[in-house]
Amino acid sequence: MIENIATQQQSILISIWPTVSIILTVGIIILIILFFKKLNFTMKSIESVDKTVEEISKKINRD
Repeated sequence: MIENIATQQQSILISIWPTVSIILTVGIIILIILFFKKLNFTMKSIESVDKTVEEISKKINRD
């Protein structure tokens, strides 16, 4: 009886495993894409701050 339950659980696990692995893979890919978008946005922010600092320093140097 116990072996039968274990076999049932194992067959259920085997039947849902492809779906679970696909969901996990897609989730990880989405997280990586979001991370790189955030990183790209941060880099753009840093570049704009650098440009602003350069403009301010040029104005100060003129005066």
